[in-house]
Amino acid sequence: MSGVETILRDLSLSGAVFLDGELAGDWSVRSQMEPADFPDQMAPDARMISYHFIRQGPVRCRIEGGEEVLLDAGDLVVLTRNDAHFLSSGETVDAVDAKVAMGRPDDEGIHRVRLPGERDRRALYCGFLGGSDHPLLDALPALMVVRTKDHADWIERTFRLIVEDLRTASPVMVAQLAAGIFVEAVRRFVAEHHDGEEMLAALSDPVVGKTLSAIHADLAREIASDTLAAQVGVSRSVMMERFSKALGCGPTSYRNRLRLATAARALRTSDRPVSQIGFAAGYESEEGFSRAFKKAYGVSPSKYRIFSSKEGA
Repeated sequence: MSGVETILRDLSLSGAVFLDGELAGDWSVRSQMEPADFPDQMAPDARMISYHFIRQGPVRCRIEGGEEVLLDAGDLVVLTRNDAHFLSSGETVDAVDAKVAMGRPDDEGIHRVRLPGERDRRALYCGFLGGSDHPLLDALPALMVVRTKDHADWIERTFRLIVEDLRTASPVMVAQLAAGIFVEAVRRFVAEHHDGEEMLAALSDPVVGKTLSAIHADLAREIASDTLAAQVGVSRSVMMERFSKALGCGPTSYRNRLRLATAARALRTSDRPVSQIGFAAGYESEEGFSRAFKKAYGVSPSKYRIFSSKEGA
């Protein structure tokens, strides 16, 4: 599990938004929130993750055009790529857009959705997180279900703490609590499924974990593949094969992608010079940094900073 834990520590999740839903009767909601829906909490280019914890079920969850799962009390479902999805009571009814159903948050900052009635009552907490672009989110399944019925108390207590204290808690604390739920969900999912799914088994490979640890120890440092493999204690071919199987890219591509994501975060959150941010990310010249950044993000670092500032205003 060391490989997954190394990655999770570097996801830099933030911008938690919460919804408390109590619904009765027949209902269906289509959800696909975007960073622009939460401009005060999330960066405009944040990688969105959504998840739902079922307090009272059953609730159906279906990715648009894809997989459907039936969820019961204590189940946590995570949409790692924020695909459009439906939550419903199970009956065939027209879906309401979640952006309409959520409405505005109350004075405590919680979006509360109530559909009163005595028949077929359901209750759930929903969370939305924004994070940096990361290969792990590409490698994980689009929909993950963690069955926590026998040990769901910690999740529900965490959600309840956030819901009850959101008005007074600092945004950093709220984000940390929400990120903790996501991190624990990924850990448990990988632990429960790694025997049956090749990619998840690869993420648990100690060779992958050691390679990740070596990269994350100094993300800005250039390490030749042969040197990296020697540090890990395997041949270059073995390291490349196992790492690529787990994360869908080689160590160099992985490192470069994270360097640029780290630089993008620095451009959004600090006033440090572009050249300094590029150097800290491991680029020897501002020109080289700007070229790599524009290829990945479509604009130069300077323009990216301006656009991020305007959209976050």
